[in-house]
Amino acid sequence: MSEEDVQVYQYGFQQRASYHQSAKSSDVISIAYSPFSGDFALLDGAGITHWNKDTQIDKRLLTYPSNKKQLLKQIIFIPKYGIYFALAKDNTLQLLNSMLQCSFVFDADNGTILCMLYDMRRDIIITAGVGGVKMWRYLHHKCDRDSAGTEQFFIQYKRYTVTPSQWITRVQLDDTNDRLLCVAQKEIIILTSDCDYLFTISTSPCLPLTDCCYCAKFKYYITASIDTALKVWSEQGTILHTFTSHSKAVTSVLMHPQSDLIMVSASLDKSVRLWNLETFEEIYKLQVCEHGIQWVGLTRDNYLYCGTSRDLSVWSINFLAHFFSQTRVPVSKISPVMHCNTKKTPRVVVLGEDSSVRLLSALSGKGISTILPPPDISPLNKILDVSYSRYYGLIFLLIDSLTIWVYTSRTDPASRVDHWEEDVLRLMLHTEDVSGTLGVTCSIQCLTVLHSHVTVEGEEGPVTPTCVNLLVLALLDGRLVFIDPVVKGLKYHAISVHRDPIYAVEEHGDKLLVTTLSHVTTLTFLSLPHLITLGKVCVGAAGSVFTVLENSIVSSVGSLALLQAHTLLFSPDGTIDSKIVAEKRQDVQSSYNVHTLDGCPAQNIIASCGNDGIVRIFTNLLVPTREINLNCTLTTVSFLNNSGDILLGFLGNIYKISSKFITEGDCSRKTSVTSYLTESTVFEDPAIKYDNMGDVSPTTIENYLMPFKGKYNTDWQGLCVTDLEEPELDIKNLNESEGGDSLAPTDIVMSPSECSVSRSVINISLSDLSESVYIQHYDIGLVKEVQDAWQMPKCATSPRTSPPP
Repeated sequence: MSEEDVQVYQYGFQQRASYHQSAKSSDVISIAYSPFSGDFALLDGAGITHWNKDTQIDKRLLTYPSNKKQLLKQIIFIPKYGIYFALAKDNTLQLLNSMLQCSFVFDADNGTILCMLYDMRRDIIITAGVGGVKMWRYLHHKCDRDSAGTEQFFIQYKRYTVTPSQWITRVQLDDTNDRLLCVAQKEIIILTSDCDYLFTISTSPCLPLTDCCYCAKFKYYITASIDTALKVWSEQGTILHTFTSHSKAVTSVLMHPQSDLIMVSASLDKSVRLWNLETFEEIYKLQVCEHGIQWVGLTRDNYLYCGTSRDLSVWSINFLAHFFSQTRVPVSKISPVMHCNTKKTPRVVVLGEDSSVRLLSALSGKGISTILPPPDISPLNKILDVSYSRYYGLIFLLIDSLTIWVYTSRTDPASRVDHWEEDVLRLMLHTEDVSGTLGVTCSIQCLTVLHSHVTVEGEEGPVTPTCVNLLVLALLDGRLVFIDPVVKGLKYHAISVHRDPIYAVEEHGDKLLVTTLSHVTTLTFLSLPHLITLGKVCVGAAGSVFTVLENSIVSSVGSLALLQAHTLLFSPDGTIDSKIVAEKRQDVQSSYNVHTLDGCPAQNIIASCGNDGIVRIFTNLLVPTREINLNCTLTTVSFLNNSGDILLGFLGNIYKISSKFITEGDCSRKTSVTSYLTESTVFEDPAIKYDNMGDVSPTTIENYLMPFKGKYNTDWQGLCVTDLEEPELDIKNLNESEGGDSLAPTDIVMSPSECSVSRSVINISLSDLSESVYIQHYDIGLVKEVQDAWQMPKCATSPRTSPPP
């Protein structure tokens, strides 16, 4: 495959077609789109123009007499019959055929009509305005068998009348709930599909509304107004969030066609913006035209069209990176964790640049546990390394070269269960001469949890420790020390791998890869479980990054981003002969610096990312296959599974790119997803799961590091929680007088979106804490029993990003 055959994917909107109104023509006042033919009908003051986005050919189909202007105010397309439905200046409704010729006129008798909408599923036309909402059913049949003419009938189907002050300016369909969203001046009137009243969401005090939409995933109502604000409302009418990035009136809002988490908005400030409703953040913006945007919609192939008074443009959304999980900080490392026991779900360990650690579900991206930034780490420093034991549910943080903190992942936030200081580690890490005299204590460079067993030579032959998932410490003097992850200070074995410092250790199948660093980067292969040295390979200069596949190594050489592929040839006894290690000549050179390389052995591909914000996909022989252009917020990349799905540190969160954009599409090479069991029980502090649901107590170092003071087993395999269950909240009896304070996310810990109570059904109005949902709907005796057993701190707010001084 040559470089010309590389598939390039661009991030963000890409213009596909555009139409510009001629200087002699009047302004566009309405746009209708035909999904059957792909044509646009642009209504202006002098007539109607047809424009096709594929051929980009425009044709004038209707021109008014010179003495008559603006005879029509709005047109919509009815795809079932291939006709247009028009609202005339005299407030009559007209039926236009495919050639835009008027074939039927009738009086709607609905006061002043301000908007029209066609419901394709029910085949009805909806009109709304000053008098309220009307539904019309259109009947079309021949008079008799011999007649060539036709008769058209418009039958009033349903009607909803509003007060004179309620001018309905726009109507939107809620297909999820089969409802109508009627936008009035300062309220949203929710009707059933049969025009029956349900409820009203009042948005006052605010300026008049312009549009609204419904988010089915979170049960949000989103409103746009002329005061430049986008507001998110719960079903109880409580405001949850306000977006204020637009500089002029917001004219349109709709949900993203490819993601139920993303909202699209358009404004008179000429920009289109994308918003993440999971994190309440703006993720993309683009100025798409030279005039204020008045109409936005989707074509049949999910292209976005934006219309102004002078032009119309069609854009490809190019939505490749889907939101996976929230971190709210730039991500420096992503590490998927699989377990040999297929009954355990795979997880992902994420290290943030603020030294916070998150444990995520690899299947759904749901946050399982969060380690808050250690208070001993200054903003200028970071933790050295992190490793996770899926078997014990423990997370090990290397705070500095002689300090390890141990956290349990059974709580959220994670609770520190122990810390190993120099006095504990020095007996395991010291050097020892021939006479057995203890020497200096070597510093720890990195650590990892070993899932394989280890066999060492004892006095009576090979010996295998009974402990599984040993913790491996890599030292500055080139030694590996194998210790017990549970019993403090218990050392099993130590071997010398290299004379240079070790800065990375990784388990790769039946081999242990040890990376040492001096003036060059050397990779040493150790067999498992016997820890026999198989060979050493120089992968590049100091600072080079690399990844290992089944029988090859790909590395970046120096700062010039020169990628080299090495082929590993194994001798019959399993060792690697360094003399016959070959270097592939198909090198790829570029002007960017590679800071992350990761490989997918199942697909035999490599992913790289650098400082230019581009994800590049190569084969094991460095043949380029894909380029995904993102932006400068890209920090790291990692393969999630054997299918080739990729996780990205992008836009300050975790995003996922599907394997269909990465691999060649050979289904036979992909592995099927196994049906896993449900996740382990993780106990969450109610003050974090439901903000401000208890008494307020100050945040201290003690409850910051240990939000849960549980009874721990001697082997640290978790909390003694077999007799405790989290109480369930009765959400059916919630009313507007109940609730706590805001559930808005903090920087580190956020109220989970998939908890037992959706954020949309909680009333965020101010009320006394004694009347909170937590007190009313939780069994008081059970709450006291849980608090006494766990000794939970009665925090009212989520823990801060750092403890108070």
